Amino acid sequence: MKFFVLSLIAFSILLSCSKDDKSAVEEVALSFHKKLADYDLMALKPYCTKNMQTKVEALHTQFNAMPEDKKDELRKMMKEKIGGVETVECKIDGEKAECTPCCDKNGKPFTEKILLRKESGKWLVWD
Repeated sequence: MKFFVLSLIAFSILLSCSKDDKSAVEEVALSFHKKLADYDLMALKPYCTKNMQTKVEALHTQFNAMPEDKKDELRKMMKEKIGGVETVECKIDGEKAECTPCCDKNGKPFTEKILLRKESGKWLVWD
C-alpha cells in the first residue's frame, strides 16, 4: 500500500512538471509567432537562442535598409499571412519541442513549425 501511495505521488509530480513545461513552451512559441506576425523583429530576441538572435539581428538590419513603403507592405503581408493566431500545439521530446501555430484565417493549422529547445532551463526558439 505504501508503495502504491508513493507511486501515485511521484506520478502526480511528473504530470504537474510536464504540464508546466508544456505551458512554458506554448507561451514562448505563441509570443514568438505574434511578434513575428507584427514583424517586430527586435522583440523576437528574448525568445531566441544566441544563434537565432544573430539571424534576427541580420534580418532587422536588412529591414531597416528598406524604404518605408516597402516596410509597411512587408508588415501588412506578414499580418495577413500569419496574424490572428491564438493557440499553438506543441510536442515536447526531452529538451526539444516542435510547435504548430493554429490557425490561419481559414481555420487550418499552419504547416510551418516553430522549433524550440531548452537552454539553462528556459525554452527558446532555435531555428
